[in-house]
Amino acid sequence: MRTPTLALLVLLLVVIPAISLVITSASTGGVTILYPKQGQSFSAGQPLVLVVNATGYAGQVVTVNVYNPGNSMVDSGIFQVPSNGILNVTLFYWPNTTSGKYPAGNYTIDVLIGSAAAASVQVYWAPGVANIVVTVVNGQTGQPLPNAPVNVYNASSNVLLASGITNSNGVVTLHVFAVPNVSETLRIEARPQGLPSQGVLYTVKGPGTYAVTLKVYPTPLVLNVQGAFIGTVQVAPAQSSSITALEGEPLSLIVQATYEASPASSAAVSATMQIGGTNVTGKVVPVGNGVFNVTFRVPSVGAPLTGYIVVTASYQGSTAQLNMPVVAQVNYGTYLNNISSSVAQVNKTVADLQKELSAFNTTVTSVQKQLKSLNTQLSSLNSSIASLSSQLNQLSSQVSSLSSQLSSSQNMVYAGLIAGIIALIIAIVALVMVLRKIS
Repeated sequence: MRTPTLALLVLLLVVIPAISLVITSASTGGVTILYPKQGQSFSAGQPLVLVVNATGYAGQVVTVNVYNPGNSMVDSGIFQVPSNGILNVTLFYWPNTTSGKYPAGNYTIDVLIGSAAAASVQVYWAPGVANIVVTVVNGQTGQPLPNAPVNVYNASSNVLLASGITNSNGVVTLHVFAVPNVSETLRIEARPQGLPSQGVLYTVKGPGTYAVTLKVYPTPLVLNVQGAFIGTVQVAPAQSSSITALEGEPLSLIVQATYEASPASSAAVSATMQIGGTNVTGKVVPVGNGVFNVTFRVPSVGAPLTGYIVVTASYQGSTAQLNMPVVAQVNYGTYLNNISSSVAQVNKTVADLQKELSAFNTTVTSVQKQLKSLNTQLSSLNSSIASLSSQLNQLSSQVSSLSSQLSSSQNMVYAGLIAGIIALIIAIVALVMVLRKIS
């Protein structure tokens, strides 16, 4: 019984240092994890693929263990190194939601080959997370800028969502909560020490990995925000990272230009505001000591919109540019005033229409009375016409009777005339005969 106990003790003495070696060293014994990279981020549903360079260990057995942020093993597998020495396997697919077994955070992947070769890498996983891989470089030389603070803000609310510092390669990965298939606009800003800050708007759509490069240009000419005002009300203090404006109202941005840390009062400064597809040119007025008052008239938006104020300065052959995010809010006071004016105009129009309607009703009443009078007159006229028609019929009868009488009288007259003529002829004849006898 002592021999197995002694063997177990020896085995523990061998394995424990090996495990310790795996945890403290990324690669030992010529074994290198090619993928995933140290600090690489994964989101829900993505495969965890492992690629190991184990040249010299062809045919040997590889043990792979994956530990969650609580150092509990969540996956384990035994594989054989192929003849080319490159092991390429898919360990598992990341789940869609967190759980006690799979909490969000850093996971450790350990690779063991026997007791002498080992490698380890840490990755980050969280479902519903957008992994923003930010690379900050010198815009003139392209060289990475290490130790540069990087912040990610919600572009609309200006809420800080994540922050970090770039590594020796000028890279930092920031994790932002993301809803699947929902777009969100972020403002990513780098502030390298001794250099002007640089920011950019970037839109993510749900979980995933997004790569952003920020180019920072060293310049002796620097523009800094001293404050912003709507009228006399300050809406942003000095060194603000964004401004809230009100549609239809004047917005004043106070900026200072310095050249090699001294005020550049004679710098040439211009500015534009870009909101909702509308570009507004700012009026620039120097106020002394390198300070300039840049005034805009905020365009109408109808709904809150995010845009940019771009201020550009040139001095002594050097140029500087300031990109300031601006959120234009709806001016409900103006809308209420316009609505009140419109309501008053409608009320006036209604009153005028009521007057016209009253006059029209009076006219209709008068016309109705006239129609009634005309109907009475028409009825009387119809009665008169009927009476005249009756009288006319009587006259027609009388005329017919008279015509008949006249016709009868004419016949009698004609007969009498004929008889008279005949009698006259007879008398003439008799007279002639008498005269002949006398002669």
